[in-house]
Amino acid sequence: MGLRTLFEGAGFLRVVAEASGAAEGEALAAKVKPDVVILDVRLPDGDGISLCGRIKEVAPDSRIILLTAYPSPFLVETALQEGADGILLKTIDGAKILNAIEIVLKGKTKISADLFSSFLESARSRLRTPGNSESEVQLLGLLARGFTNKEIAESLGIAEKTVRNRLSLLYRKLGVGNRTEAALLESGTIVPTKRDY
Repeated sequence: MGLRTLFEGAGFLRVVAEASGAAEGEALAAKVKPDVVILDVRLPDGDGISLCGRIKEVAPDSRIILLTAYPSPFLVETALQEGADGILLKTIDGAKILNAIEIVLKGKTKISADLFSSFLESARSRLRTPGNSESEVQLLGLLARGFTNKEIAESLGIAEKTVRNRLSLLYRKLGVGNRTEAALLESGTIVPTKRDY
């Protein structure tokens, strides 16, 4: 079953546009401003990851799900940096794609379990390298639990400005752009049920 057929039969989705490549997809996203965009990582005239970033510029409220055949931690990291809201392996069934759409429409992030596991292991191995302090690991743990900068400062007994500085350094070290992406590295709670994927 094709994606269009799946979406039209879902009952809660309406296909408003369909593109055959990156250039057409970007133009349609700018014009239509869809609630959800489903992108393949590989496109005939470009790649879905950089297109994701361009769509976020022209349609910032659109939620974007990338489909990939490759479980690469680098792909997940890059896609998140470009603004992807979901990253799914192409091998999942239609019901799971529909579930992922519902999740991203609620403002959450959905990553296939296999992709998330490889991404998490890659990030954790970076944290285990020499030079990473116990306080960095603590900081990441508190961040993943949803602590604010003020709460982190109180918990660690340091100034809030120190927390901001340490977070900036930690983001660079982990190769992420913000606290949400850093928390994704530490916590698998971004998916409601890991058994879904």
